[in-house]
Parts: sequence; C-alpha cells; structure tokens
Amino acid sequence: MTHRYWRRVTVILGVLALGLAVRAAAAQATPAEADAIIGTWLTEDSTARVTIADSSGSFSGTVVWVKPDGDGAEPLDAKNADTALRTRPILGIRVLTGFVSAGNGVWSKGKVYSPTRGHTYGGQLTLRKDGRLAVEGKSGPISKTETWTRQ
Repeated sequence: MTHRYWRRVTVILGVLALGLAVRAAAAQATPAEADAIIGTWLTEDSTARVTIADSSGSFSGTVVWVKPDGDGAEPLDAKNADTALRTRPILGIRVLTGFVSAGNGVWSKGKVYSPTRGHTYGGQLTLRKDGRLAVEGKSGPISKTETWTRQ
C-alpha cells in the first residue's frame, strides 16, 4: 500500500475522531443546564417540599417542609428499615442523593429515599418540558415515578 493511501486513512480517522469529540461535547450538559433542578419542589401529593442543591458536584434533595399529621404532630420516619431512625422527624431528611447530570434534562446515578416506604431506591430525575420534575425510583424491573412542581 502506498504512502498516499495511508495518508488518506490517517486524515479520515482524524476527521472521525474530531466528529466524535464534538458530538460527545455537545451531549454534555452546560453548567446552567446541570443546575436546572436546583430549587424547592412540592411533591406530587403536596405533603412535602424538597430543596435540591449542588452537593460537591452531585445533586441532593432535603425535606424543608412537611405537612403535619392529622393530629398536628410532626411526621416521623416511622417506616425506616433501620429501627434506630424511626423516631427522627422527616423534616430535614435527605431524600435525594448523588444525582449527576447526564445531559438533555436527565440526572442519573442517584438514590431516592421514600419515607412512606422506609426504603432507598436507585433513581433518575427528568426535567420535563413543562418545568415539572419527574422523580423515578427503581428497584429491579419495577419503577415508580412522581411528578414534582417547582415552588
């Protein structure tokens, strides 16, 4: 094979590599897009507000308001799998941890804690076009999604 052939192959490979690099860079979220979920959100059942913040490069969400029980008492984490935590108030619990921007309005690789079930699930957050946040918890092939509204 001639020198000319190898030169052509090298140029083609270089162009392909450049195209792949540009495509990968375009898929990454800009800092403004990555921060789009920062703020306070009302849960789907309107019983809690969760503030999402940047936590050292990943995103976490903490309960900042919780609707009082029917008797006016502060709700407790009574269904926690860890019996030692069942008397702690739900107010202040971190229910979202470790979410990282995957681009295109999706945050993945995080965990969702459900005080109503007392379990932690793998999760994904998706910022919908209407501005609401889809919070998905997954356990094996089963998943549940709630839609939260920005406050």
